[in-house]
Amino acid sequence: MVVGKTYELTFTVSNYVQGYIRNVSQTSPIPLYSSNGTFTERFVATNANLFMNATTVESTQLSIDNVSVKEYITETNTPRLDYSTGAEAFLLEPQSTNLVTNSNDFSVSSWIETGVTSTLSATELSPNGFDYSTSLVGDVATSSTKRTRNSHSTTLLTAHSFSVYVKADSRNYIQLVNSGDAQGYANFDIANGIVGTLGSKSTSKITSLSNGWFRCELTTDATTVNGQFMIYLADNNISNFASASSGTEGVYVWGAQLEELSYATSLIPTSGTIVTRNQELCYDATPVINSEEGVLYVEASNLVNGENSQAIGITDGSNNNLVMIQWNNTASRFQFYVRGSGGSYDVFNKNGISQTNMNKIALVWDSVNFSGWINGVKVGTLAITNPPIGLNNLGFEPTSANFFGNTKGLKIYPKALADVELQDLTTI
Repeated sequence: MVVGKTYELTFTVSNYVQGYIRNVSQTSPIPLYSSNGTFTERFVATNANLFMNATTVESTQLSIDNVSVKEYITETNTPRLDYSTGAEAFLLEPQSTNLVTNSNDFSVSSWIETGVTSTLSATELSPNGFDYSTSLVGDVATSSTKRTRNSHSTTLLTAHSFSVYVKADSRNYIQLVNSGDAQGYANFDIANGIVGTLGSKSTSKITSLSNGWFRCELTTDATTVNGQFMIYLADNNISNFASASSGTEGVYVWGAQLEELSYATSLIPTSGTIVTRNQELCYDATPVINSEEGVLYVEASNLVNGENSQAIGITDGSNNNLVMIQWNNTASRFQFYVRGSGGSYDVFNKNGISQTNMNKIALVWDSVNFSGWINGVKVGTLAITNPPIGLNNLGFEPTSANFFGNTKGLKIYPKALADVELQDLTTI
């Protein structure tokens, strides 16, 4: 191996009786394997050779086989599939910066500890299945908090979102706080996945993952003065938190992120510095298109309900000829557009459907009319003033209205489908 590079180790343990096996060609914490099964871990090599060893204290008895070591390479310019929320979808996101300089290790000095002890776990895997989480345990009879030094001392010019992955250990409740405002907080039940009491200047969200993990998100508005974003351990209830501890109670945490957006994006890992992920766009995804008639079908969810108009559509490379589905800047509103030969836009709205839901949407057109379908229901029909011509470009950024969200399905049909086919296509 090459010291400093990341590798993926896979091996099988069988005939387990006692003790453990571990990979010691890495820094702490070193995970221990003490059961039968096939295991995979990613690690940064600290040695040119792979060393697996077993404890002699417990007289380890087990068999190990099928050992594989491969260099782990992060690919670029490839579609990113998001499994973190269960969407299992093609993900496009805007540019964002994680202002937390150590997102996955809460035991380092860039985090301020007050009444809590942080320890990297060697047993509790993070939601990504490879990294190990941090155990936060409250001190005896102390207000137990975890604070980040990634703080702002001036009035916020934009909304900020703070997010972290949390798993209950012996405590079931946490609170995320923006200390700059008394109403910048949200309470979370991390045993049942419930948001409790919420500050009036805040919005929040909790998303269930696998193996008991939840992603908790707090967004505070642009008028507050930010001191610090904090994670509080709490053991009272979801409405009225009190912080007291026996000195053994805590939670597991991983993947903290603070960003200047009105919603949380997927984790941008950091290790010692802030990191920016560039805006993602999709190019060269164009199939064969029939300009005279067809269907544009998409199954997708936006990252935010309203705020900015975003679209997926088919064009001729300009705004003169297009068919387009738009997630409008008005919350819970969709718009369906058709335009030909640089003439007027023909457009109708459908209100009352959340843009952050995974909706099935279709726009069907011919030379006379176009219709919109959402979740098995025809939501509107309109005559076409100027039929589009020369459609040859499928884009997540038609008319520069970049789409950011999860896409599970995207199809173009070269013929206008019948109503019964469109109902079947878009029914959830």
